[in-house]
Amino acid sequence: MTHKEIISTYREICNLILNRQIKSSFDKLDVLVSSLQNGAWADRKEELETNYKFMLQYTANGVSDPQQESIYASIQLQALDLADCVTDALLERDSSNFVYSQKRIFCINNQPDIESIIKELESFHLNESLADLLQESQIASNEDYCKNHDRLLSGTFNRLWLTSKYKSDETELCRRLFESPSFDVTDKCVLVSSVTLGLMQMFDEAKFNILFKAFADSDALIRQRALVGILLCMYIYQKRLELYPNVTGQFNCILSDKSNVDNVKNTVIQIIRSKETEGLTKKIKEEFIPDMMKVSPIIQEKINLKDLMDESLFVDKNPEWEELFDKNGITDKINQFTELQIEGADVFLGTFSSMKNYPFFYDICNWFLPFKPTHSAVKELFKDKEIENAFMPMMRASLLCNSDKYSLILSLLELPASYKEMMMKSLNMQKGQLEDMAADDKILQKFNNANTITNQYVQDLYRFFRLHSRKKEFSDPFKLSFKFHKLPSFQNIEDRASVIRFWGEFFFSKNFFEEALSVFEELKEEFPLDAELHQKTGYCYQQALEFEKAVECYRQAYLIKPDNIWNLKKIAFCYRKLGDSQNALNAYLDAEHIEPDDLSLQLNIGQCHLELKQYEEALSVFFKIEYLSPNNPKVRRSIALCSFLTGKVEQAKKYYNKIEDKTYNDWISIGHTELCLNNRNEAVNAYAQSMRMLNGNTDKFDEIFSYDKKYLLQNGVNPDELPLILDKARYEAQC
Repeated sequence: MTHKEIISTYREICNLILNRQIKSSFDKLDVLVSSLQNGAWADRKEELETNYKFMLQYTANGVSDPQQESIYASIQLQALDLADCVTDALLERDSSNFVYSQKRIFCINNQPDIESIIKELESFHLNESLADLLQESQIASNEDYCKNHDRLLSGTFNRLWLTSKYKSDETELCRRLFESPSFDVTDKCVLVSSVTLGLMQMFDEAKFNILFKAFADSDALIRQRALVGILLCMYIYQKRLELYPNVTGQFNCILSDKSNVDNVKNTVIQIIRSKETEGLTKKIKEEFIPDMMKVSPIIQEKINLKDLMDESLFVDKNPEWEELFDKNGITDKINQFTELQIEGADVFLGTFSSMKNYPFFYDICNWFLPFKPTHSAVKELFKDKEIENAFMPMMRASLLCNSDKYSLILSLLELPASYKEMMMKSLNMQKGQLEDMAADDKILQKFNNANTITNQYVQDLYRFFRLHSRKKEFSDPFKLSFKFHKLPSFQNIEDRASVIRFWGEFFFSKNFFEEALSVFEELKEEFPLDAELHQKTGYCYQQALEFEKAVECYRQAYLIKPDNIWNLKKIAFCYRKLGDSQNALNAYLDAEHIEPDDLSLQLNIGQCHLELKQYEEALSVFFKIEYLSPNNPKVRRSIALCSFLTGKVEQAKKYYNKIEDKTYNDWISIGHTELCLNNRNEAVNAYAQSMRMLNGNTDKFDEIFSYDKKYLLQNGVNPDELPLILDKARYEAQC
């Protein structure tokens, strides 16, 4: 079986078990067990199925058993665990997937025992505090010591990531490392990520327990990473967790604390925010950068070589540049970019996407490292105190996530010395600004530390799943819809409606209408008199092109707030999309009572009359608009059309001639009016002009003409002449 076939069968088995179709799940499990050809797994499966058959027999015989439900749940748990283990063994044997390739390599190598790992990791951080006391001659050996530590940390990461089901050794290792005061916070953060990554790969209750333990840590870096892992994995395994009261109980315990609820609420927002990253990156690449590139040559023309040598250039900004930016809309884009940064949006993914190919990132562990200037891969740059002073303010700022900070430093290490010096001078010139940014960050972190940490960590995770060279071989959690409000654990939290509305409004503000709809549909059942909820639900349906449901929601909002003109316009819009011009007209007429001088409203009323073939009524409305808004091409076109359809051909001609930027459709209509007035040559010229504008697309022209033919006949045009007129126009169009 291929990797894809194994995973597909496994997921089907899990769904069958969770849907209480145990017999069918055993049938499917036979497929995997047979492929594995392992007697021990076959025996375990046979024993479990036998126990299930006994239970079925007792039920069929009418034997009452108060423990029946708990026994059934136990069989479900055992069946799920068996499916996990058999699938894992089969994939480890046959799969070429990156994770299982790594597992095979990991299993071949001898792994240090727990005591050795703990001793080495603890001793490194005890000795690291004495690093400043080392003599120059000892630096090389210290570097070797750092590299040994980094290798050991990476090996420990791999062990916790690649072990599918933790045994007592892995559980004890995590317990002792997280409880050790000598174990560095940075390393603890890395191990939280390894447990999270392993749990995403395969369900394991022990890993959940470790993450809950990590969330109880006093350090915010560890807590927030653990919380992100808990939330993502609870979402991934939401249906399965119904069988694990220990896991849901621990999460419910977290939610019983009001301060934790706020933290969870905001952490979910940071996870949801990742959904806008792809679209934002595309917008920056396709809109912001090209606009900046367009204005760049203009700026270069404004600055001559003499200016470049003038030191004052680096002190004062030329006011002409600001005017230039304003004129080209760059200032607005920069402000928008800045606002997105402040909000916490991931605006640098595109910038750093091509900087994840360094050997540093070959090691999975390094994607999740909190930035540390003493790490063996980057400490070379910071040996020089002058360089350290220049670069560290940027590294301390929350502007970049950890992964991008490493990318930046690794790229700097490859630069020639002259470029480093130039960049350092540039940074020194901006040192005050960077220090202010760092100071702002300290103020920000004082009140918003958890959000900042979470945001950076989510971005680190996002980069791993979206930018790793083997990304297609990982199950990407960021492809999920993140409807966290559906998790059972969130059903009974304090002030639940406020929490999930907060998420729904965020989805709505970012145009994730499917997810917002899921929240609003639930909330409007609880708050049936909230007009805004009905409106936003309707708008979500409208964006999904479900206009009937949208109308239903808008009408409900209208009953609650009958004088809301926005609501009436949306009702009318949806009716028009449904082809119901009469109900659309009724809604527009209701809106007209509120805003009788709204010209766009009047235009829509006229269009509805036109669609209903109420041409005289339409003309009356369009003449009113023309009086209030002269020289409106849309109105002129509408008056011309209605005039033609009511047989007022001279009037139609007059208004078509008033249109300045005529379309191919206009020229066809002009041809019609001329033909009805027996001006055959003028009609031929107009039709020929339309054909030229259609670039010879005769099918399009013929389609329009065929539709309009009945109106020509109604105005007395000889049908036998039409083919001759059209052929004459075709010849003219070729000239």
